[in-house]
Amino acid sequence: MQLKTFHQKYIYRTEYHAFVALAEISVCYITKIVRNVLDNTETHKLVVVVTTKALKHLYDKRTAEEYDFILFNMTDIVRYPDQIYLNKDKKRGDFLFVKTFKEQIFTCAIEKLEGKYFLVTCFRVRNKKYFNNYKLNWSWRDGTPSS
Repeated sequence: MQLKTFHQKYIYRTEYHAFVALAEISVCYITKIVRNVLDNTETHKLVVVVTTKALKHLYDKRTAEEYDFILFNMTDIVRYPDQIYLNKDKKRGDFLFVKTFKEQIFTCAIEKLEGKYFLVTCFRVRNKKYFNNYKLNWSWRDGTPSS
């Protein structure tokens, strides 16, 4: 099942803050490069999943335009991020995967739980200074963390 079909089955036209059936779907596999950045010692393919709860949160909190963009580009943000930051301790998720599309920055928070990677939220960053207080873990530009 694709993300769009998953969205239509569980999220589409639900009322604001309505309960949804608990389900999850694979967003994509993490590339070897990204897997190494996450300091993962596992040798098998790692998948990032999103739950209906996370999608419902996005559906309720984002504009329709932003939600649709995130839904259709979620795989690219997670599979081919431009940068990966370590998330702050008090925030949900361990990593922030960042991708720029036509000068608009989007980020997905990824959390590791019970050996799985979950996409917990995703949003458009309106101010480039947003990441000033985050530690850059990796950048696609040079493949190494900043010093």
